Amino acid sequence: MTRVQDPHNVEAEQAFLGSIIQDPPVISRGSRLVRPADFFVERHSLIFQSMLDLDKAETPIDPVTLSEQLGQQLPDVGGIAYLIELRQDAPWSGSIDHYAAIIRKYARLRRLINGCARIVRLAQRASLNATVAGEALALAEQTLLALVKEQRLYSVRPLGDLLTAYFDKVETYPGSFSLATGLATLDALCGGWQPGELVYLAGEPGTLKTTLVLRLLRSLAGRKAALFSLESSNLAVVQRLLAAETSVRPDLLRTGDIERDLPALRSAGSRLAELGLYVDDTPGLLLSELRSKARWLHYLWGLDLIVVNYLQLLRSDQKHESRAEELTAISRALKALARELRLPLLAVFRCDPAADNRAATAGSAEADIIWWCQRSCDHLILTQTRWRDGPEGAAFELIYDPVRQEFSEPAKEAYGSIQTIQSRTKPRKHQRRMADPAANSPGAGTV
Repeated sequence: MTRVQDPHNVEAEQAFLGSIIQDPPVISRGSRLVRPADFFVERHSLIFQSMLDLDKAETPIDPVTLSEQLGQQLPDVGGIAYLIELRQDAPWSGSIDHYAAIIRKYARLRRLINGCARIVRLAQRASLNATVAGEALALAEQTLLALVKEQRLYSVRPLGDLLTAYFDKVETYPGSFSLATGLATLDALCGGWQPGELVYLAGEPGTLKTTLVLRLLRSLAGRKAALFSLESSNLAVVQRLLAAETSVRPDLLRTGDIERDLPALRSAGSRLAELGLYVDDTPGLLLSELRSKARWLHYLWGLDLIVVNYLQLLRSDQKHESRAEELTAISRALKALARELRLPLLAVFRCDPAADNRAATAGSAEADIIWWCQRSCDHLILTQTRWRDGPEGAAFELIYDPVRQEFSEPAKEAYGSIQTIQSRTKPRKHQRRMADPAANSPGAGTV
């Protein structure tokens, strides 16, 4: 009878090891995710143990140092040629958590299979020897408890380990904790975007939210972002980006009457093409489709930011009793996606003044940061109505150029000059409710 091979995934093991050879600092995270015994392929276990030994000795990890560390075991792992192959074939190292999860899953299954096989053998012996029955039951209890403990308590970590990981990151990647927004005043206000954050750019219709989003995306030089444009087509996005990058009027870009400005537009197009921006304008996009596309984009190109414009046009895959419940479920899913991919997610949140209060602000409780947009002639007033980690209520102005559809910051704006200027513009009802989600609960008084 042919024996079924134990569950495993060789490709995930190779991707995990190759990621470390390609980007050695990630071993500080990889060493906390898997153990050498978790690998199915024996040579992969040997390679990972050698990596851990090199890291402990503070020695750089590359094919040459690994070959030296393996010593007489080098032929057993396929020689230096296999180590070089792992590095060359490695996908993006930022996905090492996903590879580790696959390795752990199959390692647990193998331990379960092996443990159950031992229990069965002991149980069969117990039918002939009653004294073995207690031993079989004890083994069954220990095996299952160990597996449950590993799976259920995996995410529980001592504070000391968390502090060590934090300082390791500070030393390895100094100054890389946040993603700059491209607006100095906004960065001073909240310290930039943090991985795993869900940020809302909220406001009523006509408050320049999309224009501001495109301004922020144009500032991500050297970074990669995905824009899920549920409101505007790809063509509209291109036209608005070109208008902001040049002095060509938007109406000329819409009609195509741009022959005189074509050289300047082509030059601007070359600059915009280098942004690393991926645009999806699928109408009526489902939440599951967005998550799948985001994961693939992150896997293939390593995203730094995801933008959804706008959230209310995104649809859940499941039925909900009310629109408010659906938006809350979508917001929770977007927050979970941001944490899973370890990047900030910016969602444009449209508050219709004619909509029901709960539906208009549903899901805002999931946001880490909420920026409220209010338009005042040729200025945009941006108020930070919520920040989980800092002050709320601070606001500042951006100067708006309606011809170019572009923003600029007042000269010499700094954190110390940011003012709470709500007194100049009366806060909207939905602005207050988004800042205080409890106000949306049944029985809450009218604000």
